[in-house]
Amino acid sequence: MNELSAFTPKRADLPPKISRWIHYLGLFLLFQFLGCAAQNAYNRAQDAARHEEWDRAVSQYLIALNKHPDNASYRTGFERARLAASQFHFQKAKLLVQTMNYEQAIIEYQLALNFDPTNQFIANELENARTEYQKQLNKEQLTEIEKAKEAAKKNMQIYKVLGPEAEKMIPSMKFHDDSLKHILDALGQLAGINIVYDSDFRDQEFSISLDNIKFKDSLEQILVANRLYYKPLDQSTILVIPDNPQKRRQYDEQVIQTFYLSNAELNDVLNMVRSVMQIQRIATNPQLNAITVRDTPDKIAIVQKIIEANDKSRSEVLLDIEILEIDRDQAMKYGVDLSNYAVTQSLVVNQGTTGTGTGGGTATGTAGQLFGNQFKGIDAASWQFTVPSIIYNALASDQRTKLLAKPQIRASEGQQVTVRLGDRVPIPVNVFQTAGTIGTGGNVTTFPTTSFQQQDVGINIDITPRVHHNREISLTMRFELTSITAPGTGTIPPTIGNRTVNTIIRLKDGETNLLAGLLRKDERKALRGLPGIIHLPFVREIFASNDNEVQEKDIVFTITPHILRTPNVTEADLSPIWIGTEDDIQLKQAPPISVFENPQANQAKKPWELSPLPGENPPGEEETIEPEKPGVVTPVQPQTQPNGAPKPTKPSPPPENKSEQPPVSPEELAAMSSQESPQGTVTPNQEAPPPAEKPVPAAVPKVVPQTQSASQQPNTGGTISFASPNVNPKTDTDLIVHVQLNNAPDAAGVSLFLSFDPSAIKVNDVLQGAFVTPGAFSKSFDNGRGSININATRTPGAEAVSGIVATIVLHSLKPGKTTINLNSAVLHDSKNQVIPVTFLPYTIVVE
Repeated sequence: MNELSAFTPKRADLPPKISRWIHYLGLFLLFQFLGCAAQNAYNRAQDAARHEEWDRAVSQYLIALNKHPDNASYRTGFERARLAASQFHFQKAKLLVQTMNYEQAIIEYQLALNFDPTNQFIANELENARTEYQKQLNKEQLTEIEKAKEAAKKNMQIYKVLGPEAEKMIPSMKFHDDSLKHILDALGQLAGINIVYDSDFRDQEFSISLDNIKFKDSLEQILVANRLYYKPLDQSTILVIPDNPQKRRQYDEQVIQTFYLSNAELNDVLNMVRSVMQIQRIATNPQLNAITVRDTPDKIAIVQKIIEANDKSRSEVLLDIEILEIDRDQAMKYGVDLSNYAVTQSLVVNQGTTGTGTGGGTATGTAGQLFGNQFKGIDAASWQFTVPSIIYNALASDQRTKLLAKPQIRASEGQQVTVRLGDRVPIPVNVFQTAGTIGTGGNVTTFPTTSFQQQDVGINIDITPRVHHNREISLTMRFELTSITAPGTGTIPPTIGNRTVNTIIRLKDGETNLLAGLLRKDERKALRGLPGIIHLPFVREIFASNDNEVQEKDIVFTITPHILRTPNVTEADLSPIWIGTEDDIQLKQAPPISVFENPQANQAKKPWELSPLPGENPPGEEETIEPEKPGVVTPVQPQTQPNGAPKPTKPSPPPENKSEQPPVSPEELAAMSSQESPQGTVTPNQEAPPPAEKPVPAAVPKVVPQTQSASQQPNTGGTISFASPNVNPKTDTDLIVHVQLNNAPDAAGVSLFLSFDPSAIKVNDVLQGAFVTPGAFSKSFDNGRGSININATRTPGAEAVSGIVATIVLHSLKPGKTTINLNSAVLHDSKNQVIPVTFLPYTIVVE
């Protein structure tokens, strides 16, 4: 013991009153320390929030809340920081999605969802990012044979193609009851194409009017109308042939091509091709998993597209299975028992004795036998009694058994997975056979023949998975639990207990399903004792043998599926294949629904020349508005007569070089809007007036479906414009186009319908702009038809009068000029009154 410890007082040496004060002082200091720690954490959280370090702010708020859960300031700050952190990671994830970095975007989306678990919008975006990331993973490195397939597909020539002469534009020409041969020869001379005719060609009169159309298109129209077709002989010569099955067989080329399947089943593809394409000349090679087809080049090309769309790898899932079997045996045996419930009495005489008969003979006696002269000697000593022994039982047993199995199984979609955990028990099977002598009076003998069959006893699982497009998995499952309840003897088979569950469940990726309750409980009670005693309530517990046994068996089964791979289904696989008519099957492109929805045709027109889409016409107007008809919207200013009345004007034709016509500037639009009639606006229920009264001004949007008189419209209106930070983007690059709404202070809702050329650009995504309310935004786009729909709402009373409604993320496909057109715009205020809209198309020049 050192000197310092010698003078240090111990707790036992302190008076009780001083000891209590020391205890209170320690508690007080502890509370002060905790309070200071919470306040310091709160201050650090506020400092992090001021610097927008939301993750650190949330962690510091949590430290303060853990120490003071009831503090309202801590709780308020924590909720604010939590939501801000969620939005921070959400915006960061959206930027990563734009750069196609889906792996990091998934991490950011997950962090955002962890901070705000109730936000369903973030959950949906997380699921979309996972889907896109899975598509990236499915793009595996091409093998040598896959590269050869791609090269062969690019080099495949369906038919001989005409030269550039076939694309020559035919000027305005009209033929009335003219010779068909003369019409074709005239067109051929203009295009520089030589035309020869089949020997069965029959000339006839034909009438047609052509106006600014390609030679190839006009040729096909004329031939189809006269049941003819042509076959290119070289780049500048065609053969015109009557279109009938005999001529098709005579002139159509034949192609033989072999398709090597990688994933699809050979017979499935064979049946599909025969059923869809009605091709009979087809053969298979099972060794190479190949299929060989012979037919026309067009049909071969269609078969190739069908095989490419169906030769996809199956989805694969990983099944995590856990099986827990719990057995418990409880037994209790107590009371008084007898070794045998019977008393045996036996006569014991003549054991090793010899008796003498009357004639002097002798006989040796054995136990249980009496000689006649011995009856008189039987007494009590001659009897032997066997008395059972008394057994006192006092035994209790409790036995527990737990069996755990955790197999992991990888399974393909549609393929059954089998799991067997247990033993194979031989089960005897008896078959009775007969044998006998042939003939009259022959004996027939029947005898059994025993054979053994192996049966699985234990846990048997059969699972067939199916992966859905929303990353859910359906499992067709059979769970069977068997056990031997009574063993067999000899030729008697054992008794097998069985518990089976057949079910179909649908789970999400990573979701666990629990199957429990397969409990089996067997209770057996045995009471043995003397008659009468076993019926006495309390006596039988002591003077009788009590044997109680309880057996319990429970099974807990869990299964968790994980998606490992999905089929690499591309946009081309989802697109339809246009194959022409029933009599003329050819690989074609999808025809336009109407000329007004053709983006190529719309690019050559000005906004005021565009016709409204079907179903969007104002009352009193025709669905198609042509430039020659009254009521057309033209870009010219109205001319006035000396008396001040408007002078009827005729629409001025657009310039010939439409692609070089400069777009109308916003200043010109403002000048148009300052005229006597509001320029750039069309009110609902306002019919197009005839030219003699008043021309319709330029820059007219689509008529909105709401009903409103012209006098109720406000004097000012909003303007829709486009802007992009990408100047002259390159081919095969991403670019951003902002859709802006200007001069709309009371705008509460906007609906836009845009169109574009899908062969020049494609839409990757449409993002919400800052001008509208977060979350009150919906969009849809179709890269096949070249359309974009945007619907957004805005909180009434917002201060901003202009801003970005949406941001369109585009991807350039080819160089040249392309235009984004605004086909329809509906803008209304907080009172659901329509706001007039002016707009301009936007031209993108891709280098």
